[in-house]
Amino acid sequence: MRVVPLLIISTLLAGCTGVPSTPLMPRPTATVSAALTEILLPSDTPFASVPNIPEPKNITPSPIATTASCVPEIDDYCVDGGHFIFNRPIVPPGHDDVESTYRYGSTQNGLREPHHGVEFPNPAGMPVLAAADGQVVFAGSDEDPLLSPWPNFYGNAVVIEHSFTDEITFTLYGHLSKVDVVPGEFVKAGERIGEVGAAGAAIGNHLHFEVRIDANDYGSTRNPELWLIPKPGYGAAAVRISGKNDALLPVHLNIQEVFPDGSLQSIGQPEAYDFKEKIPVVSDDIYGENFALGDLVEGDYRLSFVLMGKLYERLIKIESGKLTLVEIGIQ
Repeated sequence: MRVVPLLIISTLLAGCTGVPSTPLMPRPTATVSAALTEILLPSDTPFASVPNIPEPKNITPSPIATTASCVPEIDDYCVDGGHFIFNRPIVPPGHDDVESTYRYGSTQNGLREPHHGVEFPNPAGMPVLAAADGQVVFAGSDEDPLLSPWPNFYGNAVVIEHSFTDEITFTLYGHLSKVDVVPGEFVKAGERIGEVGAAGAAIGNHLHFEVRIDANDYGSTRNPELWLIPKPGYGAAAVRISGKNDALLPVHLNIQEVFPDGSLQSIGQPEAYDFKEKIPVVSDDIYGENFALGDLVEGDYRLSFVLMGKLYERLIKIESGKLTLVEIGIQ
């Protein structure tokens, strides 16, 4: 696996649109799921027999190194402890799942600009909680374009700085109807910092959540699904599909859960990250992925895609509380 300059994390490891050529206000974020584009993908026809999914090779410790026992560019997949350090900013009875049709780096199949965060659709007034201990560095209206290239993009927002190691990490909470903290205030994980709303460039009530690394700016985001602590019984996957010269490929990925009887159930068809913005989204410093998905139930899965008329597939396992790493290189 190609490893870009590492974000050095010790034992922990460590909106809604892109920037046009002129800084025009992006289209608002919709909370209604867009229909998936129909593409040529394998059907959900059961396998003739239960596929032989290899046992995972564990990486201990992270990050990936050339001396690790598992190398994603050679092995079918690897299982890693990840850098899951943030709690969910929404908890039950609120909806605490990431909206699956507008994930980080995706465009809702071309309907919107690449997403620099993730969404948690919820009713107005639902409490928003700090994802980890830290200090509030921004709280209030973003009428001045300090958090993005546009004024009033997030509407009311809170940004918290977290100092887990020598690296600085920020979490951003946008489109709030109410802000309950002030700059300079120290907060604890799970402390109420505001309420869900639809302020700024948003249609419908939802929380926009970002993770920013090293700097509190629009170009420093990473995929929150690789940082949010999985729910019990769930894991996550980081997938890197590349071609010649190690270039990431914008294929349509099909994800299916594999059951003990060999039958398959479609989980979704996530988009690859779209990097074509003036200020693009950024892959994880360690994993270099162009797909990432959280909230996957532990178990067996089939990843597949069609490229130039050829079917590619990979069988993997998801483990509770772990990150499965997959790299598929096509020459």
